[in-house]
Amino acid sequence: MKSIISIIVIFLLSGCGAYDTLKLGHIDKNQKTITVPAMGISMFEIKKMLIKNNWKLKASADGNIASGTNIKQIDIHTKTYYKSRYRMNVMETNRMEQFVLTIFISVIDNETQEEVLSISGDSMGAGGVFPSSTAKELQKALKEIEL
Repeated sequence: MKSIISIIVIFLLSGCGAYDTLKLGHIDKNQKTITVPAMGISMFEIKKMLIKNNWKLKASADGNIASGTNIKQIDIHTKTYYKSRYRMNVMETNRMEQFVLTIFISVIDNETQEEVLSISGDSMGAGGVFPSSTAKELQKALKEIEL
């Protein structure tokens, strides 16, 4: 009886992760610099994978550039400046800060402002989407759109 309960608990905690990927553009293999979020449950594994695949990582702090005219009617335009060709936005939902239930990753080309890759991961149950699996899915997708 104990072994049956243990198997059920392991099954519930492991869950089944499913990923969906949209390849919307291409990555220039000669400009593999990316601004990534500094924190997140999955970010350590994602950063390790990016470094292993020759990406240069930049801090996620954004710089703003303001330009315009200061007259009676103020006409100021603000633009966020990134020191990388690409940037990554990541949104995770988690349980007890241990299990990632869902993850959404968006990779944006800073030159064109177009999204080149979008990945969503869902735990599909009581378990979690593991950071190592997410990093592998992201690695596979990035390689497929690299030119």
